[in-house]
Amino acid sequence: MRKSITRAPSEARTERRCVAAARAGLRRLKVGLLLLTAPVIALTNGLAHAETITFIQLNDLHAHLTPHRDLVRSQSASGSPVAVIETLGGLARIATLIKKIREESTASVLMNIGDTYHGGVEALYTRGNAIVEPVNALGIDIGVPGNWDFAYGPVTTRLRYSDPDSTLWGLVNKVMFGSEVQAPDYPMLGGSQVHLAY
Repeated sequence: MRKSITRAPSEARTERRCVAAARAGLRRLKVGLLLLTAPVIALTNGLAHAETITFIQLNDLHAHLTPHRDLVRSQSASGSPVAVIETLGGLARIATLIKKIREESTASVLMNIGDTYHGGVEALYTRGNAIVEPVNALGIDIGVPGNWDFAYGPVTTRLRYSDPDSTLWGLVNKVMFGSEVQAPDYPMLGGSQVHLAY
C-alpha cells in the first residue's frame, strides 16, 4: 500500500530550491576539481625536472665539542630492545657528515633545532660562547633555540638571540658581563622574534 504525502506549496518550493542549490553546488565542485587538477597535472609533469632538497637536522648538541660515549636504546637482530654504548657527538664528526651529505645533495638546508649552547663544561663557564664559533663554522642555514639554550637566564638569552647591532645590546653586554655574549651567524626563529643575521 502506498501512502501519499501531501506537502504545502511552501514546502515544495523549499524542496525545489534545495535540489537546485545542491545541483549548482555540484557543478561548482566539478569546476573546482577541474581547476585543481590542471596544476596537479602540470606539477606532475614538472617532477621529471624537479630537484630534491635535503633537510639536514642538527639538534641536542649540548655543547659537546668532542665525541663522548653514551647509552643508547636499540634493537637486537631478533627485535628485542637492548641498551648499547655508542660514541656520539663531536663537532668534527658532525662537520664531516654534513660535508658528505652536502656533496651528495647540492640543494640542502642545514637546520639547528636547538639545545646547542648548554651542556659541556667549556660552554658552561663561558655562557655558551665557547661553542658559538665552532657551530657557526658548520654553515647552518636556519635555527631555533631549544629549551636548554635558555638556561643561562633571560639576559644572556636575549643577547644571544636579539639584534647585535642595537645600542642596548652592546651596552648591556659591556656593562653586565664585561665580555660579549656571542650570537649565531645564521637566521634564528624563535617565539615572536626573527633574528636575521645577514
